[in-house]
Amino acid sequence: MKRSSLPSGKVVGFGILHFFYNLVEGDLDWAGRRQFFVGLGLVVFLLMGRAIEQVTHPPFIQQYLDTLPQWASLVVGLALSFVYPQTLRHFMPALLGSVLAVLLASNYVRDLFDLPDLTTGYRYLTASMFGWDYPSINIKSGGYEVAEKSQPGPGQVKKADTNPIPIIGGPGYVSVASGNVALFERVGGPSKVAGAGRHFIRRFETLREVVDLRDQFRTRDEVKALTKDGIPVKVRNVQASFRARTSNRDRTPKETFPFSIAAIKHIAYGKTVGQKGPSVWTDGVLKSVTGIIRGYVSRTRLDDLIARPEADVRDPRDKIKAGFEHKETRKRFADMGVDLLWVSLGHIETPQDVLDERIRTWQADWQRQDKVTLAEGTAEKLRLMEYARALARLDFIETITKHVPLSPDEQPPLELILVQFAEALGTTRRRSQLSPGGIGELSMKQLRQLTEGGDKGGTVIQG
Repeated sequence: MKRSSLPSGKVVGFGILHFFYNLVEGDLDWAGRRQFFVGLGLVVFLLMGRAIEQVTHPPFIQQYLDTLPQWASLVVGLALSFVYPQTLRHFMPALLGSVLAVLLASNYVRDLFDLPDLTTGYRYLTASMFGWDYPSINIKSGGYEVAEKSQPGPGQVKKADTNPIPIIGGPGYVSVASGNVALFERVGGPSKVAGAGRHFIRRFETLREVVDLRDQFRTRDEVKALTKDGIPVKVRNVQASFRARTSNRDRTPKETFPFSIAAIKHIAYGKTVGQKGPSVWTDGVLKSVTGIIRGYVSRTRLDDLIARPEADVRDPRDKIKAGFEHKETRKRFADMGVDLLWVSLGHIETPQDVLDERIRTWQADWQRQDKVTLAEGTAEKLRLMEYARALARLDFIETITKHVPLSPDEQPPLELILVQFAEALGTTRRRSQLSPGGIGELSMKQLRQLTEGGDKGGTVIQG
């Protein structure tokens, strides 16, 4: 049979240290154990007083004990011996010392945390040490409310006014409403992220942040910005919807409002501090949205920002909203612990005087372009007219000189020249319907032929 090995001295020592640490630091069951050990200590003092003192019953009690059976006389006599001054003088100092220690410690807690009265300090101390009357609060959207509504008795204070959780922290119970999550912290940092339900918080655990897990909707009436060319504009009716990150977990009947613990910590510890105190995380998200809009406007000219969308040109507002889909922008909001759902923009407004000046500038530019186009058209018209006249002259000359003999010895009759002249007039009228290109190609060919024989013809006429 294999013998079980005994625990080593190191393990035993660690167990003893762990026991005493929980006895001092622990809550709930350990608070009950501390209460037991304090009561046991008082009982020990009472038994020690009874053991070392010789108790003598008063005569009338002794006469009564003599009338009882022997066993009853011993039991009643022993019970009565614990309330005699001889015995209580050993027990009372310990009891009074314990009560005085609790009162002094309660006063110290009151002074340390600047509590309104001694009752609050006493309630916190007894709850921490002995687990008596644990306080509780209800956590809901935007903060908490004290759950205790008991009416005070004569000379007492409402428990709601003496609840130490809002001022000091645990121990106590917190009830988190559905759709919310609470972050608690101790001196060393965050200690617990609690979702919907009832939770116990340890001593000195304080409420740091309450996050609403529902979809948030925020709006800004106007966002002022300067365009790339230095013109002030306003983006009206900026709307944004977002929520705390869920780590890509869908909402289900079992998990109505999922959340990411890391996202809750980012929301709680990613705030900025100003003159009015820490910022609200929902306002920080809307501030980031407006900052992205201002950044886009500052990189865009006014003409591109307010241009009318065409078939191949996107609406400038769609371009701004598309910027929120970029990977860098998504990462920026993820680092804030937020999932950005959608962004909506109203119209883009420009000051009227600036808009009038831009209209006058556009009008002058359009008028300039119209005059340039008109001048180019007039010049082209004159060029074509001169070109047509030149072609007509060439065609007329070609018709006249078509049957003129090129030999110097031959002299054309005058009637032939007149006939050809008349024929040239008719031909020119008929060919006026031809295209400029066709006439141009034919006339250039004939012009070269006429140029080559022009000297010969001139010589004949001169001779």
